[in-house]
Amino acid sequence: MPSVRFTLLKGLGSVALLLLSTHASALEPSGDLKLFHMMSGAPRGLKGVSGQSSGALTSRLKLKERWGSWEGEGHLALIAQEGGARGGLLSLTPNLNRATEALPLRWQVIDEGGASALMRVDRLTLSYELDAVRLKVGRQALSFGQGRAFTPLDRVSPFSPASVDREYKPGVDALRLDGYWGVAGEWTMVASARSGWGIYDAVLGARAQDSFEGWDIGLVGLWVGGDLVAGLSVASALGAFSGFGDLSWTWRAEHGPLAEADEARGVSADFIRGSLGVEGSWAMGGGGGLSLELAWLGDGVSQPSELVSARLDPRVISGERWLLGRAYGALSLTQSLTPLLRAALTLIHNLEDRSALLGSSLSWSISDEASASLGSYFGVGEGVNPQLSPQSELGALRWLTFAMMSAYF
Repeated sequence: MPSVRFTLLKGLGSVALLLLSTHASALEPSGDLKLFHMMSGAPRGLKGVSGQSSGALTSRLKLKERWGSWEGEGHLALIAQEGGARGGLLSLTPNLNRATEALPLRWQVIDEGGASALMRVDRLTLSYELDAVRLKVGRQALSFGQGRAFTPLDRVSPFSPASVDREYKPGVDALRLDGYWGVAGEWTMVASARSGWGIYDAVLGARAQDSFEGWDIGLVGLWVGGDLVAGLSVASALGAFSGFGDLSWTWRAEHGPLAEADEARGVSADFIRGSLGVEGSWAMGGGGGLSLELAWLGDGVSQPSELVSARLDPRVISGERWLLGRAYGALSLTQSLTPLLRAALTLIHNLEDRSALLGSSLSWSISDEASASLGSYFGVGEGVNPQLSPQSELGALRWLTFAMMSAYF
């Protein structure tokens, strides 16, 4: 049962957002409140260990104002959580505790007895538009590539597709310049400071994209803490379906923390990451959709015995990678049951250790301002051995259930 402190904190968070929205009405504020609950069974293979449950409240106040060619935007996020369901790569919300920042704009309100509460400025930007060019500076979300379940080119703060709430990516401190040409041409230049202002804390990126004969083709170049990345992304309509793919080649860092960590782990080879997928939709039975995607992550590990050491890779610790292996497949199927009720089935499969994550969910659109969802995940594969080492990547999770309710204002 949630503690009295946690219950009071949820109430105070709701009242605070209401008062802030009232006093900032000139800025046309908006926001949301989300309640979560998650339960999980003991890891497969462990005896005498009980399951766990956790609850969370997230709230976000959003302010936006425009003055001619200038625009300012700010998001204040509050995440309060108690307990900790063993989800591994599963989480209730994007973990803002792990989100890196060069500017210290977070406050740990509570961190004791299994309860935590964090306030963070998750967006704070000022942008200026002049003709076909836009400059945006401050804390913002950055994304690269076309991948859905797998994101070979998204090296800043990618989502885990197994996160319950994927509405907002954690913001990063960055300077971004966008430009446009012709009908579909666009380019982007980015300089981002993740955990500090040194060159090995930085992500520098450039992207150019245009449409040719029905194909959207993008070229990407990145510097990620010393890693040099060259990438290609494509997307196109294929009859009733659409195809998409990403391909990247990474030259490992030769100096800095990434290079030192690679040397300590005994890895030095440059690597390829790539994904290829197809998706489509139909109107039958109220409408539905299908997505199938394959991925190769060349810096992953091929043996379960390497999974523990793989977690020490700073690319995993920073959240850049959420999977540890190399070869994967993902399948997603959605179908509307009624105009307000939608069901979904997902499968994520490690093709080398034959473990998988099966998910199902039911979403209810209560109104334009409220929604709710219920779901579960089941791990398939070998669990933890008597030496407490995983025998597969996704098989240790026995089961997990979650419930979420969202309200918007």
